[in-house]
Amino acid sequence: HNDHCENDYKCPNAQVYVQKKEYEFFLNPHPLDHRYYPDILEGVNIIEVSGDATIADGIDVIFTPGHTVGGQSVSVNTSAGRAIITGFCCNDKNFPDGEKDMKLIIAYIQPHKLNDVKQALYKQEVYKMSVTNSLGCGQQKGYQESYRGVDIEVNLLKKVRLEIAVNDNFAERTISAIIEGAKTGQIGDGKIFVLDLPECIRIRTGERGGMAIG
Repeated sequence: HNDHCENDYKCPNAQVYVQKKEYEFFLNPHPLDHRYYPDILEGVNIIEVSGDATIADGIDVIFTPGHTVGGQSVSVNTSAGRAIITGFCCNDKNFPDGEKDMKLIIAYIQPHKLNDVKQALYKQEVYKMSVTNSLGCGQQKGYQESYRGVDIEVNLLKKVRLEIAVNDNFAERTISAIIEGAKTGQIGDGKIFVLDLPECIRIRTGERGGMAIG
């Protein structure tokens, strides 16, 4: 609504984060809706986001529709815990089905970096994961060793595989934590794969989706 952003032009160096749905409605309002004036944001640095998104280290926007189609709140990590800044009241009934996306993050890392990765994940409040030993090789193409004077080419190297299922708003912080803990700058640090996760079910309670992931 124009009464919430009519002075944004006074901050020419600011980055204004707006939900894509909100901005689309703002640019194409109903003909009888007098609360939207698209020209008041001319020259403003608009950054569109879709759903939950990380905008800076420790700062996320959370999609909380209700008062408008693209309402959002801001989550800030502080020394005393997480603080949520809301523009208007909202409740779970305002969230359309399918907006709460989930991701399955699979990472292959060096075995000796596992504890570092776990600590980095814990700092980002990511505690649930599956860990398995695996064999593989990438750009380094294995290595050679000598056994009783005979050169042996070893194509498969020991790796650790992590599987972490998260709600979409935790995906970027999970990826950043894995990189922080696993990176040495040398060939063989590993890779991260991010997959869409269509469903998750907690066997004990029957909960589904984001509630099951926790």
